[in-house]
Amino acid sequence: MESKTVLVMVPMRDDDKKKFEAAAPGFYFIYNEAPTDDELGRAHIIIGEPSQEMMNTAGRLEWLQISWAGVDDYTKGFDFPKNVFFTNMSGAFGQSISEYVLAMILSLYKKMHLYRDQQNREVWEDCGREVSPVGKTVLITGVGNVGGAVAALMKKFDCTTLGITMFVGKIPEYMDEMYTLDALDDLLPRADIIVNCLPSTDKTKGLFDAKRIGLMKTGALFVNVARGDVADTMALVDALHSGKLFGAAVDVTDPEPLPKGHPLWKCKNAVITPHISGGCFGHLVETENKIIELCAENLSRYAGGKELLNEVDIIAGYKKEEPQ
Repeated sequence: MESKTVLVMVPMRDDDKKKFEAAAPGFYFIYNEAPTDDELGRAHIIIGEPSQEMMNTAGRLEWLQISWAGVDDYTKGFDFPKNVFFTNMSGAFGQSISEYVLAMILSLYKKMHLYRDQQNREVWEDCGREVSPVGKTVLITGVGNVGGAVAALMKKFDCTTLGITMFVGKIPEYMDEMYTLDALDDLLPRADIIVNCLPSTDKTKGLFDAKRIGLMKTGALFVNVARGDVADTMALVDALHSGKLFGAAVDVTDPEPLPKGHPLWKCKNAVITPHISGGCFGHLVETENKIIELCAENLSRYAGGKELLNEVDIIAGYKKEEPQ
């Protein structure tokens, strides 16, 4: 393949640069998180998250590799250029997000959020009965890399794992039961813990509305690590205030960022984090390493004229089937 210019817009360590350059020998690499118009105009490949304006400037672009798993910033209201390959970072975040989910479940069940609130007020007081995750029924909506990693962790607590997936094939060992989305209403009353890992698409937006939250078991715990608009935020607030839900951990909100004064901030049984469970850079080193490895593999594939990993279907809003 002829030499290509690769614009890398993500933080890079010296060893990472060597991996990229070894994967695509002869390619010219530009490392700049804030590229100039000239650099954008020269780029055949971009690794990072360019804005719409940047994409419009990148007239030679052939392939965009983002460092996120979520693709809705590029599939909703974005004029993505035709004939440009688009790949995401699906598969890199299973460890970091599943560990976040487990941490949130344990924190809420053990009331650590309440003790932190008391610490800030210098209050020494017993917050009462705790809950154990052992033996609970966990419903995971979206059993991909992240959902599967969540299920595998919860099985260590002897949980029963129920999964929602696009197509039900062979059931992996960490899942007890698997269903498609049309079974959701029947599964919600069974679950002690609901973990949403579904992306934002036309089919999933508003999925957890007031009706479905009402179907959840009284005392259930809800965790959302995917996209905020999959859940009705005010319906969630009502369920938390009323005691319908034991608690909620939300790393994503609708709107996002959650504005000051929003009622969700005042829910004592909610833990809110600023979309960090699957942080790309500056969070979990293991995640950074996986991102670099996947990018290097795709650079090697592109240089060799092979099919890329994690190619995204722009219309559907999620990745296509993997090449063999």
